[in-house]
Amino acid sequence: MKRLVELIRLRNYRFVFTWSAIFICACTSSAPGHGANRLSPGDTSSSQTRPHHPGVNAPPDEDFKSLTVGDYFSCDIPREWQQPGLYAEEKKVHGITLDGPWRGEIPVRISIHYYAEHDPLYKSADHYVRLFSSTSSRGEPEESRYGLVETVTVSGREGRVFERIQNEFRPIENKVEPPGRPSVNDPKVYDRREMMAKPVPVRERFVVLAAKSGFYALRYSAHAENFQEFLPVFQRVTSSFYAKL
Repeated sequence: MKRLVELIRLRNYRFVFTWSAIFICACTSSAPGHGANRLSPGDTSSSQTRPHHPGVNAPPDEDFKSLTVGDYFSCDIPREWQQPGLYAEEKKVHGITLDGPWRGEIPVRISIHYYAEHDPLYKSADHYVRLFSSTSSRGEPEESRYGLVETVTVSGREGRVFERIQNEFRPIENKVEPPGRPSVNDPKVYDRREMMAKPVPVRERFVVLAAKSGFYALRYSAHAENFQEFLPVFQRVTSSFYAKL
């Protein structure tokens, strides 16, 4: 009788252990980050929900200054970044592009623009999002990756945020061939400059907000390896952004 009781207890322990293991495996397989290799939706979170990326220091206040673009918008921008200038009003685009430090072959860049209704390039906010958030309308290389379009709150209004990674091709060498005297056995004609280029992975984040007429687009671009380094700067821009229309 004592032996029978011990066998029953042993079977109960095995039953509990087996179902516990199954439960743990199920929870692990459904955890975030488990699955296909793509841009994680978590990487497109707004500055309101994630002030800065873990391990990256938020920039100090003295590194920024206030910018007001007419009756369109205002925000904080990095003080030392280059400002190419404002767009002409007749182009129906109002905003600024900021070039930051160079990392490798490209500069870090932030652009903040208001696009008026019936803009010649982007007909609407929906058109802008479709154009930059997927490969549906363009022949992009297979290396391009796109994140999900998610909602975000900026300047008290709901907008959309998404990311993409794609290659930009940058020249690595310019060859000037010998002028006019190719060798007898050389069939090439040396009459132009040959350019060699290499792909540079660029990661971008877009924030798009609807306006009463037209829309706003905030865009951050950096070498994929340095994207997180300057992301807090862009998050400061978006968190301070105030839409006037």
